[in-house]
Amino acid sequence: MNVLMLTPTAFPRCTGNAVTVDRIARLLSRRNISCEILDLSRTSPDALRKRARSAAPDLLHAFHAVKGGVAGLRLHEQLGVPLITTLTGTDINLDFADPDKRRVMREVLTRSAAVTVFQETLLPRLHRLGILRDRIRVIHQSVDFPERRDRDYRAGLGLSGDTPVILMLGGLRQVKQMDYAVAALKKIHRRHRTFQLLIAGPLLEPSATAALDEALRTHPWIRYLGEVPRNQVPSLLEQSNLVLNTSRSESESNAILEALSFGRIVIARDIPGNAHLGTGAAGLLFRNRKELER
Repeated sequence: MNVLMLTPTAFPRCTGNAVTVDRIARLLSRRNISCEILDLSRTSPDALRKRARSAAPDLLHAFHAVKGGVAGLRLHEQLGVPLITTLTGTDINLDFADPDKRRVMREVLTRSAAVTVFQETLLPRLHRLGILRDRIRVIHQSVDFPERRDRDYRAGLGLSGDTPVILMLGGLRQVKQMDYAVAALKKIHRRHRTFQLLIAGPLLEPSATAALDEALRTHPWIRYLGEVPRNQVPSLLEQSNLVLNTSRSESESNAILEALSFGRIVIARDIPGNAHLGTGAAGLLFRNRKELER
């Protein structure tokens, strides 16, 4: 079987969608299912159409009901092959609240042969869109890294083994609210001046880039690592003490799952996409900035 996977972003950009799609493609390949990944952020509509015809897929798999689903539905009409759509987070959490985007989502999902989500808490919203339960599959995320390549991040940054390190991992967008984290940690740093905040991930939006530049300019305890290669993420997690997630939209965070798999402490915003993970003894959820600052 040949599967054409349509994603808003793909490697080498280390975004959540890129990580998810790469993992699924690699694991399916072990079952002799051929997968080709197309990065919609780097593929024009004309190039997409030509590549899809050349690939002659048996199945289309779109990630993100709006960003990937619209392109997937267009190819479904042109090629006549089934479409599976996976909801990845901002579509069901944010786009759902926009009437125009919600109409697009309804059309894409209604015409998809199947819909997959990462968590059960999304089912009521899909029901409101008129998606029948027997066409929905809940398939949780998992953790799978390519062969690791170790790197001593602490030595490279001049940090001792005793320096507490807080890590924020993922693409920098406004929805991830890095500035929210910095504002809270600034107050904490006045009381506990030894920790360092490491930020790792691609710069995806100008506003988030500007916020990062301002944070780096005014707070020397913040370091930006850029995009960390996937095979080096295990080293970075092992050298961090705590992983922080302040996003206002998650479906099932790869960064949180990966942090927990390495036994890291996780502090995450109390939103449905984080709360259902059951961080338990290894994690804490905060509802507002006051709770985070404590």
